[in-house]
Amino acid sequence: MRLFDAVPGGGGLEAGQQRALDKIKRRDTTAAVDLVRVNKDAFAQPQISINVPRRRTYQAKRFRLSEDNGMQTWLGEINTIPQGAVFVIRGDNVTGTIRTRDALYKLSPLGGGIHALVTEDPRRLPPEHPPRRE
Repeated sequence: MRLFDAVPGGGGLEAGQQRALDKIKRRDTTAAVDLVRVNKDAFAQPQISINVPRRRTYQAKRFRLSEDNGMQTWLGEINTIPQGAVFVIRGDNVTGTIRTRDALYKLSPLGGGIHALVTEDPRRLPPEHPPRRE
């Protein structure tokens, strides 16, 4: 089951959605942004197709699904990468991270069922530890 449906033509965003999208686009690590709608029914399946628009499709196999206070957490493996796909579902909003051997994506809700699927540039991420002083 495919996870994303592309939102054509910018989706006719409302002002608040556009501000949130502009903020995401200004991040140093943002390489590209696609607007998508999330097929939340896919999370009930043991395997989902994470179809990144204009790029490729990754198969994620669920290894944990938990629910607490109306919030679901879906953890999946992509090509032997444990927790390569992590999604938190609350109502119409889905937040997530998709890690593969060659890419990093983040999913952020913009409201109204529209989400930003962000392709991150890992070369632009800050170092995990500050340089050591001798």
